[in-house]
Amino acid sequence: MRKNYVLKAYTQLGSFLGTIPDADFQGFTKSVTDGLGECTIIVGRKFDDVATTLTEGNHVEIFVSDKEAVLVEPIHAIRIYQGEITRVLPIVDGSREAIEVHMMGYGTRLGLDVLKSGAATSLYTRSTGGVGTTTTAQNVDIGTVMRGIIDRYIAETTNPKIAYTTTTIPTVGTNTQYIFVQRTYREAIEKCLSVAPFGYFTFLGADGLFNFRPIASTPTHKFIFGKHFTSLRVSRSIERVRNTILIYDGVSTYKKYEDAASIAQFGRRIERLTDLGINASGTMDSIGAKFLAENKSAEVQFVCDIIDNAGSDDKGYDIESIQPGDTCSFFNFNTSIATLLRENMIITQVDYTPDKVTITVEPIKYGIADVSEKLKKQISETQSEGIPQSYT
Repeated sequence: MRKNYVLKAYTQLGSFLGTIPDADFQGFTKSVTDGLGECTIIVGRKFDDVATTLTEGNHVEIFVSDKEAVLVEPIHAIRIYQGEITRVLPIVDGSREAIEVHMMGYGTRLGLDVLKSGAATSLYTRSTGGVGTTTTAQNVDIGTVMRGIIDRYIAETTNPKIAYTTTTIPTVGTNTQYIFVQRTYREAIEKCLSVAPFGYFTFLGADGLFNFRPIASTPTHKFIFGKHFTSLRVSRSIERVRNTILIYDGVSTYKKYEDAASIAQFGRRIERLTDLGINASGTMDSIGAKFLAENKSAEVQFVCDIIDNAGSDDKGYDIESIQPGDTCSFFNFNTSIATLLRENMIITQVDYTPDKVTITVEPIKYGIADVSEKLKKQISETQSEGIPQSYT
C-alpha cells in the first residue's frame, strides 16, 4: 500500500487553519532527551503566497496513512510529528519558486523557559507537588519531582502541547533532595536524570506524552538481517570514557567518586562538577554513582538503516513503530559481529524518511557535554548563586 502524508496547520492556540497539500515531506530526527527534532518541508508556492498556514509560530501536525494505519480508528492515520514553524525561507531556482519551511518539536521549548511558580524561580523538591516554593528541600522520589517539573511547565505555559500519565512518569523508588535555582525546565529534567537509577531515559514524541521511564527488559523490536536491513555500521571508542568525578556542592562538601576497574583499563579520566543545588549527601552520592555507571566503559555504537515495508509483504519493517527509547536485537549475523551485539539494546536516535529510518543504538549518557556546553553550565551556576527566590 502506498504511503500518503497529510500535513495540518493550526494557530498557536489550536484553531485549525487548513491542510498543506503541496508539501514535499523531507523527514525528521527524534532522539531520547531531545524528543522530536527539526523537520523540513518544501512547499510548491511563491514566497508571497504563504497565506496563514505557513506563518512562523504556527503548529503543524504530520499524519501518515499506510497498511498499518488503516487499523487506527476513526481516521486511519498515524500522527508521526508535531511541532511549530520556526523558519520560512524562499527558494528561487530559475523559473522555479518554492518555500522551505523548518519546524521544531515542542521539547525545544523546555530549554527556552525557566522552571518557576509565578514569580519564584527558586524551587525546592517537595513531597506534595514534586517541587514548590517553600524554602526547605525535602527528600522526594525522583518520579514525583519529574511530574512536578512538567506540572509547572503546563501551568505556566499557554497551550503547552505536553502531558503525561502515571505510566509515562512512574515513581522510581530513589529519592533526591535538591534546590532548582533559575534552571530551565530542560536543565531541571537533566538534573533528575543525573540521580535516577541507571537505564532511565526521557522522550517526548508525536503523541505529546512526556516519558521518564526505564529501558524495557525485553526487545521492543527484532531486526533480521536480509529482511529488515542489509548492513550494520559499528564503531568503538574510549574518547568519552570518564571513570572519576569530583563533585562540589559550592558550600562545604567536596567528594571523589571513581571506578577502579575502569582506571586500571583506561587510566584515570576525570570529570569535574560544581552543583549549588545539591542539598544532601545522598543526592551527591547518587549523582556520582550514576555518572560512573554511564561513563566508565568504552562506547560501542551501532548505526543501521531499517527499510520500510510499504512496497512488499515479506521485506521491510513498520518504521513508524520505531521510537527512541525502544529496545532492539539483531539476528542472522555471523559469529564475529554477533559477539558485539547484546540481546537488548536501546535505540537512542531515529532519523525518519518515508522509505527508511536510520537508527542509532548506543548507551545513554547524560554526564558528558562538549567544552562550550560545560562552560555555559558552570557560568550559569555562578550567576545563580545568591539570586533572590522571586523576581519583581
